[in-house]
Amino acid sequence: EHMFEYTSIWTDAAVRRFIQRVGRDYLADLFVLRSADRRAMGKPGTAPELQELRQRIESQITNHAAFNIKDLAINGNEIMKILKIPASPRVGIILKGLLELVLDNPLLNRREILINELKELKTDDLY
Repeated sequence: EHMFEYTSIWTDAAVRRFIQRVGRDYLADLFVLRSADRRAMGKPGTAPELQELRQRIESQITNHAAFNIKDLAINGNEIMKILKIPASPRVGIILKGLLELVLDNPLLNRREILINELKELKTDDLY
């Protein structure tokens, strides 16, 4: 991931997806690696755009955005109960779909909103 090309036109959702892809625990290491890589190419270790990305990442983390399934306001057991379905890969697919919604709009990460999203699912959406 260290060869990413950040520009200020990234949306907040793109920043959240970047955090999700890299993993919160690895962000600091990624920036150290990126800095070393820049220096190895004869460039300054820091760049304004990387500083901007760091600030945007910190803002997303500070705002408690959801970056993985565990951060969702609903879990697999609740999904099975609400939809009356057994434990299966479908539950994981549904969780991933809900995470995508929340990555696009963190305000949707509220239990009642996610339950409403579940209730609107069509049977075909479960596969």
